[in-house]
Amino acid sequence: MTEEGILYVVGTPIGNLEDITMRAIKTLKDVDAIICEDTKKSKILLEKYGINKPLFSYYKPKEKEKSEKIIEMLENGKKLALITDAGTPLISDPGAILISELHKKGIKVIAVPGPSSVTAALSISGFSADRFIFEGFLPKKKGEIEKRLKELKHFSHTLVFFIPGRDLEKQLTFILHILGNRRICVARELTKFYEEVKIGSIEQVLGSKIELKGEFTVIVEGASTKNIEKEEKEDVFEILKRKIKEGCSFKDVIKSKEFEGYKRNELYKMFQEVKDGKGKTKRDTL
Repeated sequence: MTEEGILYVVGTPIGNLEDITMRAIKTLKDVDAIICEDTKKSKILLEKYGINKPLFSYYKPKEKEKSEKIIEMLENGKKLALITDAGTPLISDPGAILISELHKKGIKVIAVPGPSSVTAALSISGFSADRFIFEGFLPKKKGEIEKRLKELKHFSHTLVFFIPGRDLEKQLTFILHILGNRRICVARELTKFYEEVKIGSIEQVLGSKIELKGEFTVIVEGASTKNIEKEEKEDVFEILKRKIKEGCSFKDVIKSKEFEGYKRNELYKMFQEVKDGKGKTKRDTL
């Protein structure tokens, strides 16, 4: 009877080679072969820990094609490990196609957790990590970037992006234009000798000197969820009345600077009240 195959999804260091668990080292030593994103990069880590196993490359453009051979090995009872160039596999890295197929076929998949630049950057940013949205890499085209960022504009969750160094200034400018001048944390070379972390407003970070090399993890503070205080309501009603007279829709209203950071649903309720003639202020009774 053929022994059951297993795929271990193993987290590896994001920079400092000592950031690896004892369990990860043991697993990599015990498996029959290791699936790598880039065999040359993986050899540096494996040689450090005296791990000498057959290596198979597995990268995004060839995911489907390479998956067939890996599935065949697992069906023949092989124990394999999947690693990426840095961090935890599948986090903006290849692996989803393979693992989805393995679940369909009932082949066992086991996680061996390890580092991630997402959680590392969040932990030092000072921003809330209770609720965050991981967006990975933004699209390349201007229209698609704008569309994606507009979808995120009103979320109060902390936002996390991966941005290549060559695109940092351009993409931060897009984020500034669409999300406003929020506080951000920009981190590169995390856990390495040249680790660099900058925290401040987007404008402050853009105005500072940054080495535009490698890949950046960028943490962006979520949208403010400011309540409209009782004493503010008079002024809000007055501005809304003026906006409606000017022919503004609610979409126009929420884009205006006067209402930046206010809760969308509360503002919409007041907008409707003014439209229906119910949003009266003291000035209306004078």
